[in-house]
Amino acid sequence: MYIIFLTIGLVLTTVFTIKRTYKSSPCLVMLKALSSAFFIFTAISAFVFNNNVPLLVGVPAVIGAVFGLLGDISLDLKYVYPQDHGVYLKGGFTAFSIGHLFYIVSIFFSYELSFGNFAYALFGLVALIISVPVTEKLMKLDYNKFKLITIMYSAILGFTDALSFSVIFTEGVSVHTVLHSVGLTLFLLSDAVLSGLYFAKDEKKRKSRPSIIINHIFYYSAQYILAVSLAFYRG
Repeated sequence: MYIIFLTIGLVLTTVFTIKRTYKSSPCLVMLKALSSAFFIFTAISAFVFNNNVPLLVGVPAVIGAVFGLLGDISLDLKYVYPQDHGVYLKGGFTAFSIGHLFYIVSIFFSYELSFGNFAYALFGLVALIISVPVTEKLMKLDYNKFKLITIMYSAILGFTDALSFSVIFTEGVSVHTVLHSVGLTLFLLSDAVLSGLYFAKDEKKRKSRPSIIINHIFYYSAQYILAVSLAFYRG
């Protein structure tokens, strides 16, 4: 069943990505919301039709996807209403941060985690915090008043990604653990590209069509892979 939602979602996402530029419109926001809704539908169907997924694993994963949708809408509204750019940008950061916290809850109840898992996750957290000022200099970015929320979001993202990868080492390689880790890594890569689109000092880089396309390929691949991973959870 999840394959049907996945297929429809990928078609909608492809159409949206083709039409997307550095600008947006109410119609594009609606199309993006619809594209994102289908990774939620994919996650729900993968969860419901896999009897091996406990409620405390599946429900937080679905809620994480819902906050992804909210983040998507918020980030695009900043183009539609440029006068409230900062409000919608912070709203997007906040929604994605909360979504990742729910992914952490899902991981916590997926497997028996040890001190080593959390130590590895803390390493990821610290690494991503350090990356903020480093990338700001190397990529010629200017986070300005969004630096604090960028650091907070990066910390949560680094913790979640590293925690997911640590499960591979403690629980072994499986379709679920690999898909989950790959999905979160693509999330990270999409945000790396997005940082240039949002914070680059060079205006041309903020309007780069290739970067916009790459960002959406990484992001939607991440969300759909995370959704599909629920179909392969075996406990």
